[in-house]
Amino acid sequence: MAAVAGVKTNAVQLTFFGDFRNMASILIIDDERLIRHALRDILEYEKHTVEEAEDGNAGLKAALAGSFDVVFCDVKMPGKDGIEVVEALAMK
Repeated sequence: MAAVAGVKTNAVQLTFFGDFRNMASILIIDDERLIRHALRDILEYEKHTVEEAEDGNAGLKAALAGSFDVVFCDVKMPGKDGIEVVEALAMK
């Protein structure tokens, strides 16, 4: 059974796709390297597979090319912001 959920906070737009009973394939889209690396460390410790993208354009490209269960996407980024990324992914 697949699940879809969205959570919006001041800094982060989270959109989840997939089955959460197994380890997830996760994409982190954030222009701040330290945030990407902190999330990666936590998620890999929990045995998830993690990929990173440093901005909205790279994140959208990676998301469309890959198959991810979860996408962590910052909202405020230079270039394509997180809202634009999530809207583009929702149209996919």
